[in-house]
Amino acid sequence: MDEYNCRLLSFVPRALDGEAERWPVDTLRPEDMAGAGFRYTGERRHQADSVTCDFCEMQAWAWEAKDDPFDEHLNGSPNCQYLTTQLFKDRHKVFLLKREATDKASPAASNTIDEILTPPVTPVKPKAGRKPGRKPGRSMVLSPIVTVYDSTPSDDQKQNAVHRETENSPIEIAITAGGTKFTIQVADVGPRGTKRRRID
Repeated sequence: MDEYNCRLLSFVPRALDGEAERWPVDTLRPEDMAGAGFRYTGERRHQADSVTCDFCEMQAWAWEAKDDPFDEHLNGSPNCQYLTTQLFKDRHKVFLLKREATDKASPAASNTIDEILTPPVTPVKPKAGRKPGRKPGRSMVLSPIVTVYDSTPSDDQKQNAVHRETENSPIEIAITAGGTKFTIQVADVGPRGTKRRRID
């Protein structure tokens, strides 16, 4: 996910009760704030409209209807690296066009710009039937696990084991799962002693 979308998502964080918190300034759209390089960092109690730029760490709050977040960023931190990017310039141009369309009270122009930049709204499930104070549970479906294991060797394997014990060649144990074959070779390196060691 690109940086613009991450900043945009910060304007709609999830509250503890599952409800979405909202950007408190109705006159400035989250798309414009994120386009200006700001990430929403506000708290409900103090500075509810506080935003921060991740590039220059400039903080801004107390937004008003007449404010231009792009100009505020340019004036507040003129050396910010984000201000020289094409994304900043493009989003600023769209913001100015939208402001101009709003000032002229031309709803058609405003709707056209909105259609270009704003993704469709995700539908929200209704809360009917949910008990108050209860968080929605997550359902989890587990896939079936099939285990195949045959612990009794066939007659051929018993005969091969007897013949291999008399030879000094290594014994091979082959395990095949899917398209992978795993082979273990066990070689008798000499006479076994009477001492046994346990390896944990």
